[in-house]
Amino acid sequence: MAVTTVPIRISADANELIAELGLRDEFDRMMEHTADSVRDLTKIGVTVDPSYDTDDGAIVLITGHRDIPLSPDDRTESDWNAWKFRTFPAEVARHFGFLTATKG
Repeated sequence: MAVTTVPIRISADANELIAELGLRDEFDRMMEHTADSVRDLTKIGVTVDPSYDTDDGAIVLITGHRDIPLSPDDRTESDWNAWKFRTFPAEVARHFGFLTATKG
């Protein structure tokens, strides 16, 4: 599959957290996978999510913005997260999350 080129916006606090965690290479692989695997991708945003529901602290949240309406049958998020857990050990995977944002 060819890698898609889309605008990427990474917040300063996300960059700081990635550096603090020492997980730049892993993050870069996640970004490549996002660009390559998310259908109808228009841009990627990366922020820090405080993760109120866990004791793990903040996570790096990758959001794939898509130019399609929301579909209940869409498996993009679950497929991406399954890939993350197949690809990285839990000690890495727990620091990252993925969501999609769609039109409408």
